[in-house]
Amino acid sequence: DKAVGIYLEGNGSNTIDNTFKVKVNGNKAIGIYSTGISALTNTNGEVVVGDTLSFSAPSVGIYTDAGTITSTNGKIESGKNSIGIYSTNASSNISMTGTQFKVGENGIGIYTSGGTLNIDNTSSFNIANNSSLGIYSKNSTTTSGANMGIGDNSFGYILETGSLTTSGTATLGSGSVYIYSANGGTISNSGNLSTTNPNGEQTAGIYATNGETVTNSGAIDLSKGYSNIGIYSNNGNLTNTGRIDVGAGKDIYN
Repeated sequence: DKAVGIYLEGNGSNTIDNTFKVKVNGNKAIGIYSTGISALTNTNGEVVVGDTLSFSAPSVGIYTDAGTITSTNGKIESGKNSIGIYSTNASSNISMTGTQFKVGENGIGIYTSGGTLNIDNTSSFNIANNSSLGIYSKNSTTTSGANMGIGDNSFGYILETGSLTTSGTATLGSGSVYIYSANGGTISNSGNLSTTNPNGEQTAGIYATNGETVTNSGAIDLSKGYSNIGIYSNNGNLTNTGRIDVGAGKDIYN
Protein backbone atom coordinates (compact mmCIF):
# COMPACT_ATOMS: atom_id res chain seq x y z
CA ASP A 1 0.00 0.00 0.00
CA LYS A 2 0.92 3.70 -0.50
CA ALA A 3 3.43 2.85 -3.21
CA VAL A 4 4.65 5.65 -5.52
CA GLY A 5 6.10 5.06 -8.98
CA ILE A 6 7.66 8.53 -9.48
CA TYR A 7 7.86 11.19 -6.75
CA LEU A 8 9.14 14.64 -7.57
CA GLU A 9 9.16 17.90 -5.61
CA GLY A 10 10.17 21.18 -7.15
CA ASN A 11 10.37 24.91 -6.72
CA GLY A 12 8.01 25.81 -9.51
CA SER A 13 10.44 25.60 -12.41
CA ASN A 14 10.95 21.83 -12.63
CA THR A 15 9.31 19.51 -15.19
CA ILE A 16 8.39 15.84 -15.56
CA ASP A 17 8.25 14.07 -18.94
CA ASN A 18 6.98 10.49 -18.92
CA THR A 19 7.42 8.49 -22.14
CA PHE A 20 7.25 4.94 -20.80
CA LYS A 21 5.00 2.80 -18.57
CA VAL A 22 4.32 3.43 -14.90
CA LYS A 23 2.25 0.77 -13.12
CA VAL A 24 1.36 0.59 -9.42
CA ASN A 25 -0.93 -1.59 -7.32
CA GLY A 26 -2.34 -1.43 -3.80
CA ASN A 27 -4.40 1.00 -1.77
CA LYS A 28 -3.47 4.71 -1.84
CA ALA A 29 -0.82 4.02 -4.48
CA ILE A 30 0.22 6.81 -6.89
CA GLY A 31 1.83 6.34 -10.29
CA ILE A 32 3.30 9.85 -10.62
CA TYR A 33 3.23 12.28 -7.69
CA SER A 34 4.35 15.84 -8.32
CA THR A 35 4.21 18.95 -6.20
CA GLY A 36 5.62 22.38 -6.97
CA ILE A 37 6.33 21.32 -10.55
CA SER A 38 5.61 23.83 -13.32
CA ALA A 39 4.85 21.27 -16.06
CA LEU A 40 4.07 17.56 -16.32
CA THR A 41 3.95 15.85 -19.73
CA ASN A 42 2.96 12.32 -20.72
CA THR A 43 4.02 11.67 -24.33
CA ASN A 44 3.28 8.15 -25.58
CA GLY A 45 3.45 7.13 -21.94
CA GLU A 46 1.19 4.72 -20.11
CA VAL A 47 0.09 5.16 -16.50
CA VAL A 48 -1.80 2.27 -14.87
CA VAL A 49 -3.16 1.95 -11.33
CA GLY A 50 -4.87 -1.21 -10.14
CA ASP A 51 -7.95 -1.89 -8.03
CA THR A 52 -8.33 -0.59 -4.49
CA LEU A 53 -10.55 -1.90 -1.72
CA SER A 54 -12.53 1.32 -1.23
CA PHE A 55 -12.96 4.69 -2.89
CA SER A 56 -12.20 6.27 0.49
CA ALA A 57 -8.58 5.17 -0.07
CA PRO A 58 -8.18 5.41 -3.86
CA SER A 59 -5.07 4.88 -5.90
CA VAL A 60 -4.22 7.66 -8.39
CA GLY A 61 -2.42 7.48 -11.72
CA ILE A 62 -1.18 11.09 -11.78
CA TYR A 63 -1.48 13.42 -8.80
CA THR A 64 -0.33 16.99 -9.25
CA ASP A 65 -0.61 20.57 -8.21
CA ALA A 66 1.46 21.42 -11.29
CA GLY A 67 0.75 24.43 -13.42
CA THR A 68 0.20 22.33 -16.58
CA ILE A 69 -0.44 18.70 -17.44
CA THR A 70 -0.12 17.68 -21.10
CA SER A 71 -0.75 14.17 -22.42
CA THR A 72 -0.19 13.30 -26.09
CA ASN A 73 -0.99 9.83 -27.43
CA GLY A 74 -0.91 8.46 -23.91
CA LYS A 75 -2.86 5.78 -22.06
CA ILE A 76 -4.20 6.23 -18.56
CA GLU A 77 -5.95 3.34 -16.84
CA SER A 78 -7.55 3.38 -13.40
CA GLY A 79 -8.88 0.23 -11.74
CA LYS A 80 -11.80 -0.28 -9.40
CA ASN A 81 -12.18 2.60 -6.89
CA SER A 82 -9.19 4.41 -8.43
CA ILE A 83 -8.59 7.75 -10.21
CA GLY A 84 -6.64 8.35 -13.42
CA ILE A 85 -5.68 12.04 -12.96
CA TYR A 86 -6.23 14.10 -9.82
CA SER A 87 -5.49 17.82 -10.07
CA THR A 88 -5.95 20.26 -7.21
CA ASN A 89 -4.42 23.44 -8.64
CA ALA A 90 -6.97 26.21 -9.12
CA SER A 91 -4.80 27.77 -11.85
CA SER A 92 -3.81 24.53 -13.58
CA ASN A 93 -4.08 23.94 -17.33
CA ILE A 94 -4.69 20.31 -18.35
CA SER A 95 -4.55 19.31 -22.02
CA MET A 96 -5.26 15.85 -23.46
CA THR A 97 -4.56 14.99 -27.12
CA GLY A 98 -5.06 11.48 -28.48
CA THR A 99 -5.13 10.06 -24.96
CA GLN A 100 -7.07 6.91 -24.15
CA PHE A 101 -8.67 6.48 -20.72
CA LYS A 102 -9.94 3.23 -19.24
CA VAL A 103 -11.96 3.69 -16.05
CA GLY A 104 -12.71 0.81 -13.68
CA GLU A 105 -15.82 0.18 -11.61
CA ASN A 106 -16.59 3.06 -9.21
CA GLY A 107 -13.50 4.87 -10.53
CA ILE A 108 -12.89 8.30 -12.09
CA GLY A 109 -10.92 9.10 -15.22
CA ILE A 110 -10.11 12.75 -14.41
CA TYR A 111 -10.87 14.78 -11.28
CA THR A 112 -10.13 18.48 -11.59
CA SER A 113 -10.77 21.22 -9.06
CA GLY A 114 -10.27 24.68 -10.55
CA GLY A 115 -8.31 25.68 -13.63
CA THR A 116 -8.97 24.56 -17.20
CA LEU A 117 -9.29 21.15 -18.82
CA ASN A 118 -9.13 20.67 -22.61
CA ILE A 119 -9.59 17.29 -24.29
CA ASP A 120 -9.49 16.86 -28.06
CA ASN A 121 -11.72 14.69 -30.28
CA THR A 122 -9.06 11.98 -30.76
CA SER A 123 -9.17 11.14 -27.04
CA SER A 124 -11.56 8.55 -25.65
CA PHE A 125 -12.98 7.13 -22.42
CA ASN A 126 -13.99 3.52 -21.82
CA ILE A 127 -16.08 3.74 -18.65
CA ALA A 128 -17.08 0.62 -16.69
CA ASN A 129 -20.43 -0.24 -15.11
CA ASN A 130 -21.57 0.67 -11.60
CA SER A 131 -20.98 4.30 -10.58
CA SER A 132 -17.94 4.87 -12.78
CA LEU A 133 -17.23 8.38 -14.05
CA GLY A 134 -15.27 9.83 -16.93
CA ILE A 135 -14.69 13.40 -15.71
CA TYR A 136 -15.50 15.23 -12.48
CA SER A 137 -15.19 18.97 -13.08
CA LYS A 138 -15.41 21.16 -9.97
CA ASN A 139 -15.33 24.93 -10.40
CA SER A 140 -13.34 24.43 -13.61
CA THR A 141 -13.60 25.42 -17.24
CA THR A 142 -13.81 22.11 -19.10
CA THR A 143 -13.94 21.70 -22.88
CA SER A 144 -14.07 18.13 -24.19
CA GLY A 145 -14.40 16.49 -27.59
CA ALA A 146 -13.68 13.05 -26.12
CA ASN A 147 -15.65 10.07 -27.41
CA MET A 148 -17.13 7.94 -24.63
CA GLY A 149 -18.44 4.46 -24.10
CA ILE A 150 -20.35 4.59 -20.81
CA GLY A 151 -21.32 1.41 -18.97
CA ASP A 152 -24.53 0.69 -17.08
CA ASN A 153 -25.39 2.98 -14.16
CA SER A 154 -22.37 5.21 -14.75
CA PHE A 155 -21.61 8.80 -15.79
CA GLY A 156 -19.75 10.60 -18.53
CA TYR A 157 -19.39 13.96 -16.77
CA ILE A 158 -20.32 15.44 -13.41
CA LEU A 159 -20.21 19.22 -13.17
CA GLU A 160 -20.03 21.07 -9.87
CA THR A 161 -20.16 24.78 -10.71
CA GLY A 162 -17.94 26.16 -13.46
CA SER A 163 -18.58 25.45 -17.14
CA LEU A 164 -18.65 22.34 -19.32
CA THR A 165 -18.59 22.27 -23.14
CA THR A 166 -18.83 18.89 -24.87
CA SER A 167 -18.72 17.91 -28.55
CA GLY A 168 -17.79 14.22 -28.61
CA THR A 169 -20.00 11.23 -29.31
CA ALA A 170 -21.16 8.90 -26.57
CA THR A 171 -22.87 5.54 -26.24
CA LEU A 172 -24.75 5.16 -22.96
CA GLY A 173 -25.56 2.01 -21.04
CA SER A 174 -28.73 1.30 -19.10
CA GLY A 175 -29.30 3.75 -16.25
CA SER A 176 -26.33 5.89 -17.19
CA VAL A 177 -26.14 9.69 -17.51
CA TYR A 178 -23.96 11.58 -19.98
CA ILE A 179 -23.85 14.90 -18.09
CA TYR A 180 -25.05 15.33 -14.50
CA SER A 181 -24.99 18.57 -12.52
CA ALA A 182 -26.40 19.37 -9.10
CA ASN A 183 -24.71 22.60 -8.05
CA GLY A 184 -25.18 25.20 -10.77
CA GLY A 185 -22.92 25.99 -13.70
CA THR A 186 -23.11 26.25 -17.48
CA ILE A 187 -23.48 23.26 -19.81
CA SER A 188 -23.19 23.31 -23.61
CA ASN A 189 -23.37 20.12 -25.68
CA SER A 190 -23.07 19.68 -29.44
CA GLY A 191 -22.14 15.99 -29.41
CA ASN A 192 -24.39 13.13 -30.51
CA LEU A 193 -25.58 10.65 -27.89
CA SER A 194 -27.14 7.22 -28.27
CA THR A 195 -27.99 4.05 -26.42
CA THR A 196 -27.90 0.62 -28.05
CA ASN A 197 -29.49 -1.56 -25.35
CA PRO A 198 -33.14 -2.28 -26.31
CA ASN A 199 -33.82 -3.54 -22.78
CA GLY A 200 -32.14 -0.66 -20.94
CA GLU A 201 -34.04 1.93 -18.96
CA GLN A 202 -33.77 5.26 -17.13
CA THR A 203 -30.87 6.51 -19.21
CA ALA A 204 -30.41 10.29 -19.47
CA GLY A 205 -28.56 12.58 -21.83
CA ILE A 206 -28.29 15.73 -19.69
CA TYR A 207 -29.61 15.88 -16.12
CA ALA A 208 -29.33 19.33 -14.51
CA THR A 209 -30.95 19.73 -11.10
CA ASN A 210 -30.04 23.10 -9.62
CA GLY A 211 -30.45 26.17 -11.81
CA GLU A 212 -27.91 25.37 -14.51
CA THR A 213 -27.85 27.08 -17.90
CA VAL A 214 -28.08 24.30 -20.50
CA THR A 215 -27.62 24.60 -24.27
CA ASN A 216 -27.90 21.56 -26.52
CA SER A 217 -27.48 21.32 -30.29
CA GLY A 218 -26.50 17.65 -30.46
CA ALA A 219 -28.70 14.74 -31.48
CA ILE A 220 -29.83 12.71 -28.47
CA ASP A 221 -31.14 9.31 -29.58
CA LEU A 222 -32.41 7.33 -26.60
CA SER A 223 -35.15 5.62 -28.57
CA LYS A 224 -33.92 2.16 -27.57
CA GLY A 225 -34.92 1.15 -24.07
CA TYR A 226 -37.58 2.41 -21.68
CA SER A 227 -38.28 5.47 -19.53
CA ASN A 228 -35.28 7.40 -20.83
CA ILE A 229 -34.81 11.18 -20.53
CA GLY A 230 -33.24 13.34 -23.20
CA ILE A 231 -32.73 16.49 -21.10
CA TYR A 232 -33.93 17.27 -17.57
CA SER A 233 -33.63 20.80 -16.18
CA ASN A 234 -34.83 22.06 -12.80
CA ASN A 235 -35.04 25.81 -12.06
CA GLY A 236 -32.58 26.55 -14.86
CA ASN A 237 -32.41 27.98 -18.37
CA LEU A 238 -32.62 25.52 -21.25
CA THR A 239 -32.09 26.11 -24.97
CA ASN A 240 -32.38 23.13 -27.32
CA THR A 241 -31.86 23.05 -31.09
CA GLY A 242 -30.95 19.37 -31.42
CA ARG A 243 -33.20 16.44 -32.23
CA ILE A 244 -34.20 14.35 -29.23
CA ASP A 245 -35.73 10.87 -29.53
CA VAL A 246 -36.80 8.74 -26.58
CA GLY A 247 -38.55 5.38 -26.49
CA ALA A 248 -41.60 4.16 -24.64
CA GLY A 249 -42.14 4.52 -20.91
CA LYS A 250 -43.10 1.83 -18.44
CA ASP A 251 -46.22 1.83 -16.32
CA ILE A 252 -45.12 2.73 -12.78
CA TYR A 253 -48.43 1.69 -11.24
CA ASN A 254 -49.30 -1.87 -10.29
